[in-house]
Amino acid sequence: MAASQMNTVLRHIRRAALNGDAGAQTDGQLLDCFIQTRDETAFAALVRRHGPMVLGVCRRIAGNVHDADDAFQAAFLVLVRKARSVVPREMVGNFLYGVACHTALKARAGSDRRRAREKQVRAMPHPEVRTNDSDPDLLAGLDREVQRLPDKYRTPVVLCELEGRSRREVAAQLGLAEGTLSSRLAKARKLLAGRLGRPGLTLGAGLATVGVSGALLESTVQAAVLTAAGRATAGVVSSNITLLTEGVVKTMFLAKLKLVVGTALVLGLIGCGAAAGWYGSAAAAEPPSDPATPQAKATKAEEPQPSRAEKFRNMEADALQGTWRLVQWDQGNPGVPVMDDKALIEQKLTITFADTKVILKLGPGGRGSEYAYELDPDKRPKRLVIRFRQEDKDVSWPSIYELGGDELRICLGVPGTKEFPGGFDGERLKPNKDTQTLFLKRQAQAKGPGAKAAWELSQLLEENRANMDQLQAQRKLLDAQLDQLRAQQAVLEADRAGLEAQLEQTKALLDARDALEKATKGQSPDRALKTLDQIEKLIQQMKKDLKEKEDRK
Repeated sequence: MAASQMNTVLRHIRRAALNGDAGAQTDGQLLDCFIQTRDETAFAALVRRHGPMVLGVCRRIAGNVHDADDAFQAAFLVLVRKARSVVPREMVGNFLYGVACHTALKARAGSDRRRAREKQVRAMPHPEVRTNDSDPDLLAGLDREVQRLPDKYRTPVVLCELEGRSRREVAAQLGLAEGTLSSRLAKARKLLAGRLGRPGLTLGAGLATVGVSGALLESTVQAAVLTAAGRATAGVVSSNITLLTEGVVKTMFLAKLKLVVGTALVLGLIGCGAAAGWYGSAAAAEPPSDPATPQAKATKAEEPQPSRAEKFRNMEADALQGTWRLVQWDQGNPGVPVMDDKALIEQKLTITFADTKVILKLGPGGRGSEYAYELDPDKRPKRLVIRFRQEDKDVSWPSIYELGGDELRICLGVPGTKEFPGGFDGERLKPNKDTQTLFLKRQAQAKGPGAKAAWELSQLLEENRANMDQLQAQRKLLDAQLDQLRAQQAVLEADRAGLEAQLEQTKALLDARDALEKATKGQSPDRALKTLDQIEKLIQQMKKDLKEKEDRK
């Protein structure tokens, strides 16, 4: 309880400090704070800083207030999903401007489709955005042309012209001289004026920011915190906003995927072309030899072809090349961590496979220890033998490994023995259980044509898997909420059935009262009392029947 209270106090102190010093925090510092701690105060500061610009873009493009508000919230939810891809971190404003344009276009397209399907409500009023006296054609084309500017010109336009920040502040944020920033702004105005056919264009005209209401800001921040925690946002934002967010994230992923695949194909073609050119020049430089001559036969005999096992072993060795970062260290049975595994992970223990050597290094500036290693991928599980010298003796360390893309598991056996671990599924050595399992992730990129593109593709696939896991978690939450609603519906149906039974009973009593009044009208007192007794018996019988029916239900 004391620890929980202390954490609450510390969280309030951090929020108060951030609120008081939000103006001094850069975009990069605020975004890093939100990524690392999910601090809603840091994200709220980003929404306050860039929200007016984002809302202004959304209203200019979407065309009505409702769609603009949806696009506004979706843009910041996309920032939550793609926060780690904003590099450098100070480009948050530039990133949000591009995302706002995409979400507003999608919102407008969806609204147009809905209006086309719902012709019967076409006459319903839609709150349109009120713009100033600027030319609407100019406003329609201005955001489109700003998006097309190169980043070095677009970023100053977004920060200075659209957000109205001072040149000195923006120059300090971007690490530029104020004169360089001014020249880039002048170049951007010239490019936009030429493309729009408006000499002497003033960017501030028609691009005024829009104030963000407190309710819109609060719901956006609340949805951002839930999204960062992998929880469902139902009840905070509408399903339309969720669909907009997923659509933009998917579009960004596919665009990056196309770029990576295209780059890989180009690099592969360049590599093939270079190899073909080298082979052609080498063939032209050396005259062909007669295969029947003894010299040719001797040369052919001197070049032994690698066996299939050797080719496979070489492929495995090539796949292992590079630096791997430790993310988990288990000892003995799986799930039982060693005492100092957290310290090893925090000190960034890395294992590098370089040709025929493996290098263990602790920390970026630490010294590495080199060992020789051999692979035997034909065995099941695949075997890895690490060799080193200890007390002037050659020692072998029998191990097994499992390689899957950018993830590597190594189970280390007992040094100095010849017995390998049994596997990764809990089966360990029979004599003793002094085995250690290392879980590693690739850190460095392999060299060669297309390697960078392949690495980026693997990162995209990993990010897509993370998004799918998040969607699955949200789906489970929605299913649980649906089950809860169904249970509530069943309770309401039961209550409704009870009320209907009471209504029937009330009607029967009213009918009995009417019958009593009719039967006793104009009768003598004795006969009226006799009739009353008969009616009372009838009512008691009716109550008894109703109670039996309720008991049976």
